[in-house]
Amino acid sequence: MGKYSGKILLSDMDGTLLDSDSCVSKRNRMAIEGFMEEGGKFGIATGRNLDNAERFLKGLKLNGCCILANGSLLYDCGSGSYLEERGLNREAVEKFLKRCLREQPGINIQVYTKNMGFYVSSRQYADPEVVRDHIPVEFADMEDIRDKTWLKILFSAKPEEIDWLITQTAYLEAENCVSRVRSADKYYELLPAGSSKGYMLGQLKKYISDGSVIYAVGDYYNDKEMLQCADVGIAVKNAPQEVINCADRVCADCDHDAIADVIENIL
Repeated sequence: MGKYSGKILLSDMDGTLLDSDSCVSKRNRMAIEGFMEEGGKFGIATGRNLDNAERFLKGLKLNGCCILANGSLLYDCGSGSYLEERGLNREAVEKFLKRCLREQPGINIQVYTKNMGFYVSSRQYADPEVVRDHIPVEFADMEDIRDKTWLKILFSAKPEEIDWLITQTAYLEAENCVSRVRSADKYYELLPAGSSKGYMLGQLKKYISDGSVIYAVGDYYNDKEMLQCADVGIAVKNAPQEVINCADRVCADCDHDAIADVIENIL
């Protein structure tokens, strides 16, 4: 038994575990390693898939469960297996994506599967920074990936384009085909109906039989439900006020070792 036995810590990545340079600070890394050595279970709760997330963790080995693709996947680092998987209503979503490509060709569209982000929008309009940030990624036609499970759709767009997406995808949510979320200033996502980080945290609880306490840390609107569903929800100081209002506690901002602050001063 260690100091942190019976404690599970789930952290969002961008704007939380990662600093403004998309790095895990030395202090965060040391605190997480110490947390795990003392019996704690650490995992990430992110919009990324596992292969993409590991590029940013740079060798930090996790020992807990991870919520991936903003709540479409639950992965157990201990067994190296997926415990839960939820897919989109591909037919309904594909119809909208084709319309988006016709009417708003400048919007970057990625279809996420377990291990890959498929760019279905034109290379001509691809934002190099977005492509680089989401490796592994491939450019593909939607027809070529119909046999895969679509976990989520990630749109990268300008503010006015996101306003268009919000308006034009409302019917998909009304018809219970998707859930919708704003995951960053320039990112908008379509998820399987009912999916969220909070939903998948609820699923995680079904696999816990030892009475462990779940702490969750996040910074953005896609983290709100997770913070509310956790035993202790923690918002980073750089989060919008609406997200802070959903939390039980507030920790340091992402550029001042938020996760180390949680481990050292809250757990």
